Amino acid sequence: MLAERIRIRCPEIIIIFLTSSEHFALDAYKMHAAGYLVKPVSQERLTGEIEYVLSMQKKRAAKPPSESILACTFGEFDLYVNGERVCFSRVKAKELLAYLVDKQGSSVTRANIFAALWEDAIYDRPMQKQLDVIIRSLRATLEKYSAGQILEVKNGTVRVVPERFDCDMYRFFEGDAQARITYRGEYMSSYSWASLTEAYLDRINKRF
Repeated sequence: MLAERIRIRCPEIIIIFLTSSEHFALDAYKMHAAGYLVKPVSQERLTGEIEYVLSMQKKRAAKPPSESILACTFGEFDLYVNGERVCFSRVKAKELLAYLVDKQGSSVTRANIFAALWEDAIYDRPMQKQLDVIIRSLRATLEKYSAGQILEVKNGTVRVVPERFDCDMYRFFEGDAQARITYRGEYMSSYSWASLTEAYLDRINKRF
């Protein structure tokens, strides 16, 4: 396919298909095309599609340099800084960050974090100390990768700062066409608490 060859030479290119056939929709989906229009297409619709993609590109270009920090939530959860995947020293520290990303910047109490990460365990004094260890580990890892600015610990609560990093799930909810193409029905698949958000993503995705 010509589009695949173009994508290999220019990975960042935005591709919108305009065709008389629906047979290539799956291939377009696999290569993360920004749009797929089947003829006949009105001038108004074509213009609208192009203007939408251009507007999304302008929004991304206007973001601060922290856009080099990317949280990937579709499928497994991972965090990348300048293209390098972050390696967490503790599994629970990575899950904590995933949980905070899922909360989209809302402040979360330690008790609620514990309930999500340890489910039916008792939140007693030893486990409170264990949670403190996990939070410190997360902060240390983010600082190691010069990404500490995305985490805020304040007044007994913890949250991420969405304005300081990029995230596929956030862009999905903003209506980004590329993010909606990328979503394939799996969201933070390692974590049971993520199922509610996944169901919500599915409901929205079915509308398009």
